[in-house]
Amino acid sequence: MRPPLWYPPILVYHRVHPEPSRETPSMTPQEFERQMEILAQRWVPTALPTLVRALEGKASLPPRGVVVTFDDGTEDAYRHAFPVDIEQKGTLLATKAFL
Repeated sequence: MRPPLWYPPILVYHRVHPEPSRETPSMTPQEFERQMEILAQRWVPTALPTLVRALEGKASLPPRGVVVTFDDGTEDAYRHAFPVDIEQKGTLLATKAFL
């Protein structure tokens, strides 16, 4: 299998919290849920490991795939974003300093 000619966009979220922060990019759970609803209408949620396997030539990507990631591994991403994550394909990227 050859690596893909097109790569899906990777959306990076930082914080999903009822009280958005002024110090880091963030949004409310309701805003995040609405974005995921709109995204799911035209895109296919794709897990980050699937993209990695495709880059290695070991898997294929769906047409109109999109990868959703959550930087910094904050608890609010797990608590507020994962319950509405499209098809549970989001990837939480933990920062060693926060572990």
